Amino acid sequence: MSNTNVAQQAIASVVSDSPAVIERWKRDFSQTKTDGITYDYIVVGSGSAGAVVANRLSEQGDKRVLLIEAGGVDTKDQIHMPAACGSCQLGEIDWQYKSIPQLYSHFGCVNQQSNWPRGKVLGGCSSINYLQYVRGDPHDYDNWQLPQWSFQEMLKYFKKLERADPNTIPRNEHFRNHDQGAIVKRTNSLDKEEFIKGKEVILSAGTVGSAQILLLSGIGPREELQKHQIPVIVDLPGVGKNLQDHMMTILVYLTHIPTLSTRDLTPENLQKWSTQGKGPLTSCGGESLAWCQLNGNDKTQVPDIQMQFSPFTADAEFFRISNFKPEVYEQYLKPHLTDE
Repeated sequence: MSNTNVAQQAIASVVSDSPAVIERWKRDFSQTKTDGITYDYIVVGSGSAGAVVANRLSEQGDKRVLLIEAGGVDTKDQIHMPAACGSCQLGEIDWQYKSIPQLYSHFGCVNQQSNWPRGKVLGGCSSINYLQYVRGDPHDYDNWQLPQWSFQEMLKYFKKLERADPNTIPRNEHFRNHDQGAIVKRTNSLDKEEFIKGKEVILSAGTVGSAQILLLSGIGPREELQKHQIPVIVDLPGVGKNLQDHMMTILVYLTHIPTLSTRDLTPENLQKWSTQGKGPLTSCGGESLAWCQLNGNDKTQVPDIQMQFSPFTADAEFFRISNFKPEVYEQYLKPHLTDE
C-alpha cells in the first residue's frame, strides 16, 4: 500500500471523529429547494466571486436568491486540513482541465501538457488552492485604468476579507448554515431542473465555465459558434479570448533538514491538528512569498517575478499532481529521498 493511501485512511479515521468537524457539518441544507419558485437573482457558480455575490444579494430581505453549484458541498476533510490540500486536485472536486500540448515547453510533463485545476465544489478554486491568498501588486490594478478597480479602491475590500472572522457570526443553525440555499447538482445527473429568474442571472462559473456557458448559449464570436452549429444570439468576439495566467517553473533543492512529507501524517499529528489546530499538519507547504524585480535598473518598482518558498518533500504524489513524467521523478528525485 502506498504512503498516500495510508495517509488518506489516517486522515479519514482521525478527522471524521473530531468533535469540531462533526459540529461544523452537523446539519446540511445544501439540497433544500422548491421547484417552480421565481428567483430575483440566480447566481451560477459558488466560487470566490459567486459565493460572495450571492451572500451580499441575500442581505436584501425582500429578494429571493438562488446559488447553483455543479460540484458538491465543501465537507471533505482535505479541503480544511492544510497539509492534505494537495489531494484536492485531480479528484472529484476538481474539473481536471489540461492545457493543450505545448511545442516549446513542458518537456518534462506527460504529453507536454500542464494540469489546470479548477474547483468543482462550494467555494470553487478557493477550496482547492492550497489555502493560499495574496493581494495582487498595486500596479496591476492601476494599469487597468478603471477607477473602480484601482488598488486604492480595492484595498478596503482586501482588508475586509483579511479581517473576516467566522467566530464573530452569531450562531443560528436554521438561518446561518455555511451553505444554506445553495443548490448542488451533479453534472452527470440525468435529472433536469428548471429555475425561473425574475430579475437577472449572474454568471460566475469561473474562467473556463463562464466562457463555456456563454458560448453554448449562443453568445460569442459568430464564426466560432457557427463552426459548432450553435445558433448565434449575440455576436460577441471577446468571449473565450484573452485568457491570461502566470507562467511557473519549479526548482527542487536537496536539504538535510526534514521538510513536510507523508511521514508527518501520524495519528498523533492528526489528533493535534483536529483538536488543537497545532503541529506540522497546519502547514499547506507554502510558507512565504516574495515579489521581486529582475532588472535592478528599473526605477518603477514594478515586480516582474513572484517567488514562493515551499518546504515540503517533492514526492511522487506531488509529481503526479504537477503532471510530470514518472521517469523524471524516478531519475532525478527518488534516489535522493529517504524515509528518515
